[in-house]
Amino acid sequence: FFSLHFTATMATGPSQRTDSIALYGTPSSTQRPGAPNWTKAFYWVLLVGCTAAIGVTCWHYPLFPFRLDSLAWATNWLLATCVDYWGAALCLSGVILASERFPAGPIWVAGCLLLGSPVCCLWVLHRLHRHGTLGLAGTQ
Repeated sequence: FFSLHFTATMATGPSQRTDSIALYGTPSSTQRPGAPNWTKAFYWVLLVGCTAAIGVTCWHYPLFPFRLDSLAWATNWLLATCVDYWGAALCLSGVILASERFPAGPIWVAGCLLLGSPVCCLWVLHRLHRHGTLGLAGTQ
């Protein structure tokens, strides 16, 4: 599973040192921390909620064949699509909060949640430019 922690980067001459501290205070340099229980619970609830919302929509309003002439079908699929996007954006938000310093992390998250996929793409490009990879392990 993914470990939610904040990262602080300190300049130490020509190279930079990165120290990660888990939200509950265990330095990851001495041991690899697990995500706090509230973080795991949040993502479990998000998984169940998103799965239920999309599942109920599929059950009552099958996706195929498209029924674009039905207001109920279109409205329910619009809501399911919003739940699906926000579920994915909240997962990306956890990665952003674990990767970015304050206040940049919360600003990126607000952008992703309020302005959508263009800001998510912009953060990915920012990360690629800054780190040269989208990998989360071993980046400094």
